Amino acid sequence: MNPKCKQCVCDYQNKRNQLPEVYIYNKNKSQKRRAILKELPHSLTPHEWKDIKLCINNRCFLTGKVLTESKLSIEHVIPLATGHGGHIKENVLPLDISLNMARKDKNIFEWFYTLDATDEMKRRFGEAIDYLAFMNEMSVEEYKEFVYYCDRFRRTIEEVKTNKRPSKEIFKEWKKSG
Repeated sequence: MNPKCKQCVCDYQNKRNQLPEVYIYNKNKSQKRRAILKELPHSLTPHEWKDIKLCINNRCFLTGKVLTESKLSIEHVIPLATGHGGHIKENVLPLDISLNMARKDKNIFEWFYTLDATDEMKRRFGEAIDYLAFMNEMSVEEYKEFVYYCDRFRRTIEEVKTNKRPSKEIFKEWKKSG
């Protein structure tokens, strides 16, 4: 590579960005930045993301397909757009990028019910919800209620700045009061 040649530098950077470890780092960095801008928790590390993917053999949690790094997206189960959740290990799963793009910021349960899901997808979805409930120290029913709470009571950046407590804590307080 000729460091003085602009095209050579661009080609080198493009090739480097396709390396799995660089791609994971950049993908995580981009999602972390989104969470920071929304004042949400953002502690997911590239190592944690890699471990999550390894637990399910680099497969989409829903379809079970083995996907390349560029086709496997970081799915925020509670979307960052809700002002809840965040870029944390308790809120992410690997998902086929086309499914992630189709879901956008919809409630994951409502979105899943609109799919023409196979029995295998239903089983995988159930396992993913079990895992997330466990990670969030909740029962499956309580976790489902938490997801619906986050979708129903979306927060603006100003509201997040005003109340920095974790969404789980706010939810549990809301649940006690009502």
